[in-house]
Amino acid sequence: RSLLLKVSFLLLNLSILLAFNFSSSFMLFLFVVDFLDSVSCIINWFDILSASSWAVSFRFLLLLSLYVQSLTLF
Repeated sequence: RSLLLKVSFLLLNLSILLAFNFSSSFMLFLFVVDFLDSVSCIINWFDILSASSWAVSFRFLLLLSLYVQSLTLF
């Protein structure tokens, strides 16, 4: 269940990145962090980030706010 959640977050980030055409370096940073987080779920590597659920919810809130901002742009 946790891996599925992380993969869906990764896909969400990727779709937003493609929508912005990698214009935002912050979004690129979020994507890299999410990618490391997903890798760490399979390989026990980036333990602090994968263990903290607040990081996931924080990223989700950031993505939601960026999505709302993108809606106001168009």
